[in-house]
Amino acid sequence: MSPEDYWEIITHDVAGTNPDPKKAEQMRNFVIPERLNIRGSSPTRPRTIKIFGAFVSKSWVWVLCDFSGLMRLHVKTRQGDWRAEDLAVGSKVRELYTGMVRNARSVQRGSGSM
Repeated sequence: MSPEDYWEIITHDVAGTNPDPKKAEQMRNFVIPERLNIRGSSPTRPRTIKIFGAFVSKSWVWVLCDFSGLMRLHVKTRQGDWRAEDLAVGSKVRELYTGMVRNARSVQRGSGSM
């Protein structure tokens, strides 16, 4: 999205939808400006979105968002630089990450543990 749209969205936050008021207050939702809503998409107002993170540049913003609140982020750090070989099919690094995704899916289905 444009940086202008992003800054407009994040300046208007409301409590989340959790039935527990303390949790709802902690997990803020952001109001989507009416001009960005598609007519007929939903009668619910205000339309909101959960933004878990964003990559902001001068010309564009990529947001990690989730309307349902079921998003799970796994953040891994690394001391060395990333190389193309790290992402090649069969590499140890790629296996680490794809294995983590498979495990997360198993937990969501109730058939595994992390």
